[in-house]
Amino acid sequence: MSTIYLQSIAGYYGAKEVYEQRACQLSDAGFVCLRSTPNEQGQSWEIWMISSPILAKGLLRGKSEEDIIQWCRQLGIGHIEYGGKVLGLSLG
Repeated sequence: MSTIYLQSIAGYYGAKEVYEQRACQLSDAGFVCLRSTPNEQGQSWEIWMISSPILAKGLLRGKSEEDIIQWCRQLGIGHIEYGGKVLGLSLG
């Protein structure tokens, strides 16, 4: 079991509504968001993480690491990192 890190949660869609929906889904599933201090333009960097599948909530409770990774891929997350592996969202 390893920590799962997510970035670019809106994938290539970038719309505020997509971001808000996915942020809610991730929060409900037990992921937490770590966000930097905003710069002068108000932009910040963030990473979402869950340190172990045993911390999963809601529909991911009791699921394996691979099940959680698959769920994240189905959401269309842009960048998934776990156990030394990195998965990116495909354009096709």
